Amino acid sequence: MVAVPIAHDQPGVSARIEWTGTGVRIPAQECEPTRLRKAIETVLGQDSFRESARRFRRIIAEADGLRRAAGIIERVAATGRPVLSQRSAR
Repeated sequence: MVAVPIAHDQPGVSARIEWTGTGVRIPAQECEPTRLRKAIETVLGQDSFRESARRFRRIIAEADGLRRAAGIIERVAATGRPVLSQRSAR
């Protein structure tokens, strides 16, 4: 990924992209065609970015977030009470 953060949560998200090794970020004020092209070529050309993306794909799949989120929603709907921890959602 090549992230160009502009507003809201984008600076934080782009920092995480860079921190995880799944991409690079370019500050919006520094984003110009030559720099953007170089960033894209870097991300597409280095296997480390692809390997990091695959590693995080596995981590995300193992977290089973969809099932866990559905369980929290169902519990709140059934009880009308907030779910305060992941243990109480199971």
